[in-house]
Amino acid sequence: MKGVTLLEFFLTVSFFLTILFFGYHAFDLQKDLLVRTISRTRPEEESNYRAILLKHLIEDSSRKLQIDSMLEGATIFFEDLAFGNQARTDAFSVVHVQGSPVHFLNSGSDYTVPSGSRIVPGNNYLLAGSDSNGNYGWGYYKALQVSNTASTLALKLQPLQSDPRLEKGTLIEVEIHGFLFKNSTLYRISSGGATQPFLEPLDEFRYSWDGTVLTVTWRRGAISMEFKCKP
Repeated sequence: MKGVTLLEFFLTVSFFLTILFFGYHAFDLQKDLLVRTISRTRPEEESNYRAILLKHLIEDSSRKLQIDSMLEGATIFFEDLAFGNQARTDAFSVVHVQGSPVHFLNSGSDYTVPSGSRIVPGNNYLLAGSDSNGNYGWGYYKALQVSNTASTLALKLQPLQSDPRLEKGTLIEVEIHGFLFKNSTLYRISSGGATQPFLEPLDEFRYSWDGTVLTVTWRRGAISMEFKCKP
């Protein structure tokens, strides 16, 4: 049997090391490609997830208003953080409907609802119905006090906008959520005023409202997102 020369041994080892080097280099390239792919898809996944959350929040509320003919006519989207008093391009607010509808009657300075209704002091409520002239109206209020009477609950409500002084109608619990774009961050503002980042960082944020359809657009680097919904 022919022996292996020193030159053949070195050539074999060199060939093996070359294969090993290029194999490791290829693996390193694949790893780098995977890391770069993940780093690019994660922001896109996060952007898609936040868009779904926001779209669901808005459309879910509009569907819940359809359970009562009085509530259905109320506005739940505002082009600012103050019930539409001053439109702005960097912020909007949306009302998220909670709970079940309850019938109310005006009783002087108070409102009354059936005994057993779940009304929580400090929470916000949408009232929709008719005034003393039979005209339709709606408004948002904060419950200040709830008192038991023989067969009803008496409510002291603080109007959060101009008070339409409704005589009768339907009320339902709501949460008011604001969204503010500031310092490359889209913030979410809860009913209680707590502010927390909703999506960051953003290079651009825009929205448009034509009275029927809300269009929201934002951009993160090369990732652009646009969606439409009907509040």
